[in-house]
Amino acid sequence: MKTMKENHPPRWKALIADDMLPMRNLLKMMLRKQGVQDFIMAEDGQEAVNLYNKELEKGGEPDLILLDIDMPRMNGLEALQELRKLNTTIFITMVSANAIQNTVTEAKKLLVNSFLVKPIQPRQIEELVRNFEAYQQSLYRGQ
Repeated sequence: MKTMKENHPPRWKALIADDMLPMRNLLKMMLRKQGVQDFIMAEDGQEAVNLYNKELEKGGEPDLILLDIDMPRMNGLEALQELRKLNTTIFITMVSANAIQNTVTEAKKLLVNSFLVKPIQPRQIEELVRNFEAYQQSLYRGQ
């Protein structure tokens, strides 16, 4: 697990899954402004799971994952379920234009860490990164 060191923040890697290229690029730009340096981009949930597995095999799995809920082939909830089978502690955020209560409830059952509601604002990304860093610190302290 990566930890914060004096004057040397860790090199965070994010996996972003959204079927809309402009949204993937927007999330990437906003996260980069918050210090995330490395990105893996997926067009749907199935590709996100496949790319996560490839990164896992290389020993460089992402630190945080952002999943759109509505995607073709495999939606965000299905991808969340598959990713949780692979890693129970990775920080996963669901992204949606509408937070429907039953979707939120299902995502919470699958241990989602946070939600972003579109349209995404910079303050939401700032809060997301703060929560992610606090989560990472709690995992580190728990070891």
